[in-house]
Amino acid sequence: MRSLLPGSDTAHVVDAKQLPPAPDGRQYRYEVVVQLDDAVDSAPSDDDVREIADAVLEAIAEIDDPDWPGADELYIQIYGPDRELDAGACGTAHWVAGDYESIETRSYFFGGVGA
Repeated sequence: MRSLLPGSDTAHVVDAKQLPPAPDGRQYRYEVVVQLDDAVDSAPSDDDVREIADAVLEAIAEIDDPDWPGADELYIQIYGPDRELDAGACGTAHWVAGDYESIETRSYFFGGVGA
């Protein structure tokens, strides 16, 4: 089941998983996969990746569960509309303890045509 990110009609979280603890002690590490909808016809810019990553962080901050420890590290991968045909993520963000370590965009093919 796909869940709409807050404030977005073009990006949905399609998968999330917890990663093993890091050697430096960070316990609450997650990988989140976001997929763009069919209406998106070009690769995201750095600003687009940051906006989507911010929406993921906002959604996580709104989790209302007393047993939820929060997250201290996130890897966010953004895929195009047809993930099975994608050569890889078209955007990534790495967030650690309140700051972005990196935000990247990559060349991406929409519908088999270079963007």
